[in-house]
Amino acid sequence: MTFSPLPQELIDAIVDNLAGDLPSLRSCSLTSRTFAASARPHIFRKLEIKPRIPPNWYFGSDTSESPPPSTCPQLLTLLTSSPHHALLVKELCVVVMGAPSDRRGGRHVPWLMAGRSPLSLVLPLLNLKRISLVENAHGGAVGDSYTMNWNRLGRQLKSALADVFSSTTLQSVHLRGIVLESPRQLFSFFSEASSLQELALSRVHFERADPWLVSKPWGPQLRSLLVSDMRSIHSLCQHLINPSIDLDHVSSLTITTTSGWMEKLIQASSHVENLRLVYSEVPPLGFLKPILATHLRSIHFLTSSLFEFIAVFFKSCPHDSHLETITFEQSAESRRSRHEAPEADPSLNAAVNPTLVHLHYLKSVRIKRSVRRGTSPSVAFAAWAAAVQSSLPSLVRRRLLSVQQYGVPDDGVLHGFE
Repeated sequence: MTFSPLPQELIDAIVDNLAGDLPSLRSCSLTSRTFAASARPHIFRKLEIKPRIPPNWYFGSDTSESPPPSTCPQLLTLLTSSPHHALLVKELCVVVMGAPSDRRGGRHVPWLMAGRSPLSLVLPLLNLKRISLVENAHGGAVGDSYTMNWNRLGRQLKSALADVFSSTTLQSVHLRGIVLESPRQLFSFFSEASSLQELALSRVHFERADPWLVSKPWGPQLRSLLVSDMRSIHSLCQHLINPSIDLDHVSSLTITTTSGWMEKLIQASSHVENLRLVYSEVPPLGFLKPILATHLRSIHFLTSSLFEFIAVFFKSCPHDSHLETITFEQSAESRRSRHEAPEADPSLNAAVNPTLVHLHYLKSVRIKRSVRRGTSPSVAFAAWAAAVQSSLPSLVRRRLLSVQQYGVPDDGVLHGFE
């Protein structure tokens, strides 16, 4: 009995519906050549190079002298033996340190620093739209031997990376955990990247504070900007406020800093619609006035003091705000979130309700609790959620409140904010 082949449109629809589900895509690609041809662009669209860390790497190993191997040689072999695969790669994530998702990926010498890296041969084969160079590990001392140092990379690798950074087709860059010569060097990398729209910078350390002083406009016109300089000596926020750097097109802005430059960077990005901020302490009343603009539609806070922060926010929120979505996230680092059972607080609703009646554009208030994967918080989510809901009956009554919990990797990274 013979079967008619499935229409190509149906196969493409099935595969497109699985986009992002790599195990299912791989299974589909093994069923037939037709499925393989449709699945291949999804499988190779985003690739990750990471350290191959043996199970006992951190027990008795001299990690300062012997970086772990990486998956880069295998990728080079694949791309050179099957050059057509290189055309499918649009995004490359390079994990320079740490494991992809768990605390086993502690600090070690980045594999990119170990002699001649095959990454210098991989990059010229690709025409990337997105690239990430990230450490997935707890932040170390500024400039220690476990941080990727640009000036100590091989000449061929620096040249290959510089070519990617300056490409006119590059749309997104994420750097986390790197030592550079100066802010001037950082901004010079992307000065010709005219298509760059998304830039995420965290744990970027500078040996000197030389600013970007070029008179002509900086090439990129960013739409999304993430800046985290909490572990840096020099404030990166300060150096982004520059007449030649155009931030007027930024619609999504994330800032993690303890410097006094947060408000100035928000004001320099005058058309932001989506704002994400980290507050390690509860801010004073009135803190919103310098950061709320008429264009702002959503705001997301990461904090360890959830109820106190919510109360201060609503007491400070102007009645003419155009906010549609407000998110309060309790950090996974918060001891209260993990070990202290919350109690219903009637005073919280008393702080929220007077302002709430004036927020005519508000559609949703989301309260989240992030927990480390593989850990068991002593406070069950059900008890935590019940305390939140009973403390905010005015939000529940208006059907504005959603309460969520989600897991984050236990690798020392503030995911979404670094």
